[in-house]
Amino acid sequence: MPIAVESVQKYNEQRVCRDKGTICHAAESTMYFGRDGAVSACCYSRTSPLGRYPEQSVEEIWNGTVADSLRAALRRNEMPSGCELCADQIHAGNFTGLLANQFDQNARLKPTPTLISRVKSLFQIEQPKPFPVRLDFELSNKCNLECAMCSGFFSSSIRANREKLPALQQKYDSKFVQQLVPYLPHLTNAKFLGGEPFLIDIYYDIWEHLIELNPNCKVTITTNGTVFTDKVKRVLEKLNCEIVVSLDSVVKPTYENIRKNATLERTLANIDSFDEIIRRKNTGLSFAICPMVSNAEEIPGLVNFASERGAHVFFNTVVFPASHSIRALPTGRQREILLLFRASRSECHTTVGERNRDALEGLSRQIEFWISESDEKITPLRKRCAELIDSGSVPAPYRVVLQDLAHEGEHRQDDSFVTLEEADPVEKLKVYFRAVWYLGSLFERDNLLPGAHFDRDEEQIFLTHLADQIGPAQGRRIYSEIRYFPKTLLDIVGTTPASKLCELLDTHLAATH
Repeated sequence: MPIAVESVQKYNEQRVCRDKGTICHAAESTMYFGRDGAVSACCYSRTSPLGRYPEQSVEEIWNGTVADSLRAALRRNEMPSGCELCADQIHAGNFTGLLANQFDQNARLKPTPTLISRVKSLFQIEQPKPFPVRLDFELSNKCNLECAMCSGFFSSSIRANREKLPALQQKYDSKFVQQLVPYLPHLTNAKFLGGEPFLIDIYYDIWEHLIELNPNCKVTITTNGTVFTDKVKRVLEKLNCEIVVSLDSVVKPTYENIRKNATLERTLANIDSFDEIIRRKNTGLSFAICPMVSNAEEIPGLVNFASERGAHVFFNTVVFPASHSIRALPTGRQREILLLFRASRSECHTTVGERNRDALEGLSRQIEFWISESDEKITPLRKRCAELIDSGSVPAPYRVVLQDLAHEGEHRQDDSFVTLEEADPVEKLKVYFRAVWYLGSLFERDNLLPGAHFDRDEEQIFLTHLADQIGPAQGRRIYSEIRYFPKTLLDIVGTTPASKLCELLDTHLAATH
């Protein structure tokens, strides 16, 4: 996905790194270890891994051809599969909330060519790739909470209690830690995510090696804030730790409805304990916030709470589950939230306060982009849907997709439509995809989906794979999710080969189950 030149220019204007020759430095500086063994350049690109552990060693993944191809694409200002969310934010001008922005601090300037390097290149003597300077770890889903917007892929408690599924296989062991040892002295940054990091045993092994080999490495731990023990205190005292607390509200009912099994009082007390160590060691405390339907009204107050404590805020982009996403709201409600955020802007007297205000403005621009995306891209399609509805020419089972396209994200009901609600979940999902191919071919003919092509042979390949891979519970969940974003589904199906669609389906199933 090439990024428009004007969007790249605006993005580069606000970057502080000297090397702006790549749109993102993640692939050149970082490895992200996912809990399923997939190793990617960052957490957003999990669907397009560089390799898999333990099938490949850490060294083979870092020096592999897949990693080299991604690095080359990013230097062409292309954001390939897996980078769609950052591409969306760059187009929206949401640079404060942009993950790619975080990797600029890891940028390396290419060394000036020397006589020896020229001779080596002349004889094609391969020079070793530099070590990564940042490693991100998401090695386990062990977690004590069952957050409303989360899944069993990220929380062992949800997997056991809500999804009633067996525990995920653990991919990482002591051999993995030993493979990491040569990399640890070269790190400037290491990030630890969960599950809940302070409940994951292998992290303590890695932290002990860092204490011995590289205690000055900046260690960032993202925690739900519910765990503070003597072991945790030792890690914070011995390492150069920054703490990121996932905090979505400081209003007790809202917080505890989102972060099930947590109590606001305990989390705030632990934040005070973190803060005491952080201030004494002069490292950093920040809050990661998930802006959602349930807490949108409280976001300005949460930003003020952070600023008063001298803590930075970072907004995660919540797309799924769609029922929690601001993106899935009707545009009228999105505009109300946007006005609330813009009205809450106040004069700031601290650097942290100014940065947090800018972060809220970045989130506002993201919502503004979603509104414009709906207004500009969906409206012509909605008009065509209205014509098809009036004509009665679309087969009855497919009219539910017309309804979804006509009112994307709103899910208005109309008794005149023949819906699929009583059908078997897997068959219902298959019918929905058949409708996407059928309607997509009509919209393709009308030039409403530039660049899209809906091949019926591709449809058959995907539907066969879908029927083989999913069961009723999975079908029910996926059907519910895709109905929030039918236009996005049309775009993906019309521009993606069936083989890649099958791969994306498998990745989604692995990530959520």
